[in-house]
Amino acid sequence: MNYLLLALTLSSSPLMAGEFFVSASPDAVPSGPDVGGLNWVRVFNNLEDGGWWLGHHWEYEGMPGYNVAPMTEDLFVDMGSRIRLAEYEEIKDHGLERCPDGSFLHIYSLSVTNNSARAARYTSDWDIISEGWVEEDEPARAHNDMPVICSEHLQGVAFTNHMGLTPTLFEIGPDSTVIATHELDIREHISGGAFKYDAESDMFVVISNAEPGLKAHWLRRDLSIDRVVPFEPIPSLSRHFWPQGLMRAGDYWLLVFLGEESGGQYLAGDGDVYIAVLNDDFETMETIKVSENVTGDLGSARPSFARHGDQLMVAWDKGFQPHVSVVTLDLGRLGIDGEDTGFSSGGSGGDDSDTGSPCAGGDDDGSWGDGSADDGPSDDDGSTATDEVDGENGSDVSSGGGTTLVGDTADEWEEGGADEGIDEDPCEKGCGCAHAPQLPQAAWWTMVLALVGVRRSR
Repeated sequence: MNYLLLALTLSSSPLMAGEFFVSASPDAVPSGPDVGGLNWVRVFNNLEDGGWWLGHHWEYEGMPGYNVAPMTEDLFVDMGSRIRLAEYEEIKDHGLERCPDGSFLHIYSLSVTNNSARAARYTSDWDIISEGWVEEDEPARAHNDMPVICSEHLQGVAFTNHMGLTPTLFEIGPDSTVIATHELDIREHISGGAFKYDAESDMFVVISNAEPGLKAHWLRRDLSIDRVVPFEPIPSLSRHFWPQGLMRAGDYWLLVFLGEESGGQYLAGDGDVYIAVLNDDFETMETIKVSENVTGDLGSARPSFARHGDQLMVAWDKGFQPHVSVVTLDLGRLGIDGEDTGFSSGGSGGDDSDTGSPCAGGDDDGSWGDGSADDGPSDDDGSTATDEVDGENGSDVSSGGGTTLVGDTADEWEEGGADEGIDEDPCEKGCGCAHAPQLPQAAWWTMVLALVGVRRSR
């Protein structure tokens, strides 16, 4: 019986030998009805109810749109409680970020050619605050695969220009319309990249594709370039791409990205999902692969992640289904306080679970003051209100109000201190590379049988 229990444990839970990654659950499709036919998966820590939010693009009664549904800690997705966020004819790609007060900023592209983009804001419980145009019928930029930032100092989206491949940043105001534009001095393709504010350095960081590796662009508060750091998390990979998940984790950074071991390994140019622990110089401390794909078949696409305590929920889509892996982190090794919930204000790793914004005085519901609220979308622009879709027979329409305060690149807001869980200790410098491989299940069975043979020989 003991041998059977050992065998089942090893076959169902891969063993990690790393310092930062304790373990990772196998690549799995969440359970629950109607989890197929979706993509553009995003996950968020569900602070109020526990578990997670699973964001996804899904077509309802012939109309495509974006939605969220609660997912339990044991990976059951309650599609009966699915909330319809935004729908629009020819809606396509999505970027969704949580803001410091717990609200959300959503950017989505339109049309096959991605020549338009819209913005929407939602409260922490997904009621709509406002929505508006970012750009409409503009062929100069590709509006897909957009890096979105929602920090205390800057809220907006960046798109890659076709000419020169330099990005244009659009600052988004409380009413989800553009309040300023900036040309960024970045000479790389940023579509599919990440955009975060780092409280430790008081800078923004943009992660871009730069084959075969990646690049970290550090921007000052005025958006001028401070430094550019090329890096390859796993030098043996022939390609690193889709580095759209980035978070500060104590003294280090966590980055989720796609990688290829050799060119053309999977259909449609997809890859495998990797997580890297990086120091502040973006040197690799440790990496892990969490996806399990078959060469020549479908690969993984559009990875994202969220953290709650020592649990890192990694999600991606594959074949119009969500896939997830739960990675257990060593919080002490990362330098994370045990009280940290994983909801980081501006990317700095603090805990503001039920207290509203740590950056500005808010109302009792956690929303920021001083901004104008929109009562909901109008009917003359083709948009719709936030719906709760029951997945079968229709929807209940509800509208939510809220206010938000947008930052700017030169503001001087009053910041919370380390005692509020916003600031972290200075990043530890260092260099190292420890890729913790996962042994195939056949290897685990060989080890188990060997143990049985040794026992019997005795």
